[in-house]
Amino acid sequence: MDVTVAAAPRLGTGRPEPMVSVYGFFIYRGAPNLPAARDLLTAYVQTASAGLDLQRHQQLVPVQEEAMTAVASDDPVLRPYIEQVRTGFVMPSYPEMREAWQLLGRTEYDVLAGGEDPREVAERAADRGWELLRKVR
Repeated sequence: MDVTVAAAPRLGTGRPEPMVSVYGFFIYRGAPNLPAARDLLTAYVQTASAGLDLQRHQQLVPVQEEAMTAVASDDPVLRPYIEQVRTGFVMPSYPEMREAWQLLGRTEYDVLAGGEDPREVAERAADRGWELLRKVR
């Protein structure tokens, strides 16, 4: 399949900016081997090899700069996407994103239901989305 990645179009008054999802790890405070868990997070996960290892198991862009560059050089389809990832902001966690996902769902419904100009509906939603996410930026 022939695919391309293009920059996000402007909607509303805010500038288009991609949201980036990253890997997250938590250390369970009752873990039987806390030193090993801490070592995993502080010594291994920050390395480029960890990013490439994780990327092989789940096709997400690694967060380590060196790993990101390696993936971009090896995959011409992902290259423009990775350039957008470099300029995006990290997506907030669930509590903050819940309202954003609900807004997106309502907006999709409103566009598909008709009755209003789809661009106007989308622009209002984009402005509302920036308002929701402003506090976490």
